[in-house]
Amino acid sequence: MLSWINRRVGRKLAAGITLLALLMLALTGVGLWSVERVNREIRTETDRLAQALTLSREIATQTALVKTQADSYIRGGRQEDLNRFIDCLHVLEGRLAAFRQVVSEPARHGRLAEIDQAVQAYTGAFQQVIELIRRRQNLVHTRLSAAKYAVANQLSALRMAFSIDQSMNLFLLHDNAQDAFMAMIVNGTQYLQSGDERFAVLFDRAYQDATGAITDLAAHLDQRSEAAQAQAASQGVENYALAFNQLKMDSQSLAQLQERVLRGLETVITEGVARISGDLAGEFHANQARSRERLRDTRRNVLALAGLVLATGLAAGLIISRRITRALTAVMLTSKQIADRDLRCLIGQLDRLAAGDLEVDFKVGALPLESDLVDEVGEMARAFDAIVGQLIAARYAFEAMTAYLKRMAAATTEVADGRLEVAIEPAGPKDVLGQSARDMVAALRRAQAGVRRHREFLEQQVAERTAQLEQSRQALVILMSNLQGMAYRCLNDPDWTAEFVSDGALDLTGYGAEALTGNREVAYGSLIHPDDRAAVWDDVQQALDQRQPFVLLYRIRTRGGEEKWVWEKGRGVFDEAGGLLALEGFVTDITDRKRLEQDRERLIEQLQKALTEVRTLSGLLPICSSCKRIRDDQGYWQQIEGYLHDHSNLDFTHGICPECARRLYPDIDL
Repeated sequence: MLSWINRRVGRKLAAGITLLALLMLALTGVGLWSVERVNREIRTETDRLAQALTLSREIATQTALVKTQADSYIRGGRQEDLNRFIDCLHVLEGRLAAFRQVVSEPARHGRLAEIDQAVQAYTGAFQQVIELIRRRQNLVHTRLSAAKYAVANQLSALRMAFSIDQSMNLFLLHDNAQDAFMAMIVNGTQYLQSGDERFAVLFDRAYQDATGAITDLAAHLDQRSEAAQAQAASQGVENYALAFNQLKMDSQSLAQLQERVLRGLETVITEGVARISGDLAGEFHANQARSRERLRDTRRNVLALAGLVLATGLAAGLIISRRITRALTAVMLTSKQIADRDLRCLIGQLDRLAAGDLEVDFKVGALPLESDLVDEVGEMARAFDAIVGQLIAARYAFEAMTAYLKRMAAATTEVADGRLEVAIEPAGPKDVLGQSARDMVAALRRAQAGVRRHREFLEQQVAERTAQLEQSRQALVILMSNLQGMAYRCLNDPDWTAEFVSDGALDLTGYGAEALTGNREVAYGSLIHPDDRAAVWDDVQQALDQRQPFVLLYRIRTRGGEEKWVWEKGRGVFDEAGGLLALEGFVTDITDRKRLEQDRERLIEQLQKALTEVRTLSGLLPICSSCKRIRDDQGYWQQIEGYLHDHSNLDFTHGICPECARRLYPDIDL
């Protein structure tokens, strides 16, 4: 009997070992197939992401090239820059089309659609840029050049028509008109090259000077042909100004189009490509991490399954029995269900819950064994039934906990979005989380009300102060624009370091406000004539000591080397303690008035000298009745021609009259 049992057990063990070997072989094949399948999926996904990432980087690079070529064309207007821009744009569109074939995610398709729309809008906007640039070039080469040559020809013809005996005033008026028109050309060219509105202002001023000079010139012309030429020159100046104003409007439109449209679309395209590239790079790295994790999980699962099969086979081979085979198999299956699926599912759901993921779903797959055996196997079955019951109870508790956390998460999300009217009720007296959330919401409501009141108060104060500052600024701007000179605020030092100067500094000194402020390029003190610096310093210091305003007359050297007479009036600015803070005042050009005064003084001196000389020849002259010499004031006798030459502007030529010739030279027949 024992031998029979041994034989039965041996046969069952042999069968079990054989079955185990077959299972191991099958498991090895399945594991190798699973690993190969996972590797194939990983390679496919990695290649797709690598291709998409490469295309996204090429799109970013091509976008930068498109922007660079667009800026080059806008600055220079060259056809080769436009051709390169078109080529780069076609390459960019090709890269976007290829990228569209690779990307499959709806979110990325949406971003790609936004980039496509931005590229199309950019293309349309740049077409407007091309039209503006070509129209501007056409204006420069046709209307502007024609008007310039017409004015130059008319002014040259007028200059040639003037005779040498005509009034010098005509030549001066002609030169003024020609200089003003040249100033129009120079300032117009500078504006077209730099876009600086100051050159446009100087152009308008030169236009007014040229028109006025030509009008004055026409008023002094007598001949009808010359007047017609002056009228033609005036019409040419007006045509030149009209063409320049059209160019100015086109340049402003081009600048607005570039800043408001092109720059915005470039930002949309660049940011969209950057987001897609960043997402792809992140997904690529995440895919690599997931791939490595999947391979590790596959290997672990294969090894775990192999170990489980080996353990099951060995246990079945050792304890196989006709009486307990079915029950033990049920127990093992149930344990496998609990260990491999239910417990692992529970651990995974708990990990997700710990990570903040509330979208969990825990279900128990194991069923009670309901065994009626009374031996150890039956006890084991009933123990597993108890475990299954606990797992089912844990499932209901887990669902209740998940539902509670979802309610709290939804309430917290509403609070984070600013909806503080949400109602949070604790689940019970021991619900610490619910009570804390309720107290937090109440505190946030009180803080929000306080912040709202304070913000309304600050907004009202800011609005009132802004209105006051704007009124003050407008008044100051109007005042400064009407002043014919330079307003300033400076320090009391030998350089007269400027803290503020008005725009009139450019006309007065040749230096802009930025160049004088803080002595960036030049100090105002260095512009004062060296012979006047000490007197200016002494007069200002004397006025400051007496707390009185000061009035100064002195000379300056402008940026172009011109010497100007200026009139300055200012005063010191003191603090409450009497300390000097700065000097404030106004400087204006009086060169013309000073020159008139000098001319007047020189004329008076000449008249006085002439009057003195006239008085010298008045009265009685002592003259010799024999030799006709004259006695001067020192008592010396001089020839009459020498005396008259010294006391008047007379010059003498010498000859001989016929009577004297007959008396002195009787032998000569005259």
